[in-house]
Amino acid sequence: MNVEWPAVRAGALVAIAICLPIAIVANVLIDDDESGATTVFFVAVLAGFAVGGWVAARRAVDTPYSSAGISGLVAFAAIEVVAVVSLALRDEPIEVVVIVANAFFAYGAAMLGAAIVARRRA
Repeated sequence: MNVEWPAVRAGALVAIAICLPIAIVANVLIDDDESGATTVFFVAVLAGFAVGGWVAARRAVDTPYSSAGISGLVAFAAIEVVAVVSLALRDEPIEVVVIVANAFFAYGAAMLGAAIVARRRA
C-alpha cells in the first residue's frame, strides 16, 4: 500500500486542531455523561475528523481513502494519548472498549471526508 504521508500529516494536523479543543471544552463543561450536550460535542468531534479526512484526501493524488483513513487514526491516537494521560493522572478508569469504539468512529468520519472528495472528483 502506497501512502502519501504529506497528505496524512496535513489531515491529521487539521483534525487535531479541530477535535482536541472541542474535546477539552466538552470535558470541562460536561459533568454528566447522560447530558444532551455530550451528543452535540461528540458529533462536533466527528465533524473534525471528517474535515481532517477531507483535507488528507484533497492533498492525496493516488490514495485519497488510505491517506484519509490513516490521518484520522493518527489524529485519534495523538488525541487519545492526551486523554489517557489525563485519566491516569486523575486516577480515573481507562475504558479500552470505549477507546477502540471511538477509534472506529474517527476512522469512519475521516473516510466520510474522503468519500466527499472522491465524489467531487468523479
